[in-house]
Amino acid sequence: MLVSALRSRLRRIPVTFHWSLALFPMLLIGLDAVGAREVRGVGQEAIFAVMIFASILLHELGHAIGASFVGIRTREVALHLLGGHVRLARHPLGGREELIIALAGPAVNIAIAMLLLGLRFSGAIPSDSMASELAVLNLALALFNLLPLFPLDGGRVLRAVLSFGMSHLGATTLAASCGVVLAAGLMVLSIDMGAPLVGLIALFLAFGSYVEGKAAVQAVAAAKAARRRG
Repeated sequence: MLVSALRSRLRRIPVTFHWSLALFPMLLIGLDAVGAREVRGVGQEAIFAVMIFASILLHELGHAIGASFVGIRTREVALHLLGGHVRLARHPLGGREELIIALAGPAVNIAIAMLLLGLRFSGAIPSDSMASELAVLNLALALFNLLPLFPLDGGRVLRAVLSFGMSHLGATTLAASCGVVLAAGLMVLSIDMGAPLVGLIALFLAFGSYVEGKAAVQAVAAAKAARRRG
C-alpha cells in the first residue's frame, strides 16, 4: 500500500534533463586521459555516466520523498552537468520539515552504497567492477553533500538544527557564516595541496553560503517593510 502510494506520487513529479548532461562522458574521458581514472572505452564511460546521474536522480527523488512525507509537493526535479535540484511548491516551515527533506537525499546515496558494497563483499559483484566504483562514488556524494555549506544539504541540515533554538533568520545567518568560514578554509587547503579544482569548488560554496545568508536578511527586511505599509 505504502509502496504503491509512493510510486504514484513519484510518477507525478516532472523530471527535466539539461543539454549539458551530454558533456559528462567527455569529462570522464578527459580524466582518463590525464591519468586521474582507469582508462575505459567511450561506451563504458557513457554507461558509467548514466549510472552516476541515475544516482543523482535518486538523490533528488529522495528529497522529493522527504518533502512528500511532510506534505510539500515537488514541482520539478532538474538534472544538469553540475548535479541536480528539486523545486518545491513551498519552502519548509520550521526545522523539522527542512531536516527531513535535507537528510533524505544523502540517505538514498548511503543506501545505494551499502547495497553495492554488500554485494561486493558477498562476492556477487567483482571488486574491480563499475558497480564497486559507483558504491564509493555514492558514499562520497553523500558525505560531500553533508558538508555544512550552502547550497549543499549539509548547510540546510545545520540551519534546521540551529532553528530549533533560534529564529529562521538567526539560524540562516549563523549557518551561512559557518559555511563561508569553512569554504575559506578549503580554499587555503587547496592552495597548500596544489588542487585548483578544490579551490574553485570552495569558492562556489563560499558564494552560495554568502548568498543564502544575504537572501534571508533581505526577506526579513521585505516582510517588515510590508507590515509597516499594511
